[in-house]
Amino acid sequence: MATGKKEFVFKNCNINLEDNEITEYDKEGNISVHSLSDFLREIESPEDLVNFSIKIDKSLTPRETEGIE
Repeated sequence: MATGKKEFVFKNCNINLEDNEITEYDKEGNISVHSLSDFLREIESPEDLVNFSIKIDKSLTPRETEGIE
């Protein structure tokens, strides 16, 4: 049986629910704006299961640093 795959990757982006936008920033300083609801409609499927993940990379402030070498 044949299978197909649909994949969307947005890197270095912000998600703004109020404006319904995904704003993507590339290394050259270019900005691309995508519709969040259009993207979700593309993957919406009452019959098929989807894998969906969101990853956020950010620095965390430690609870305690004093006395740690």
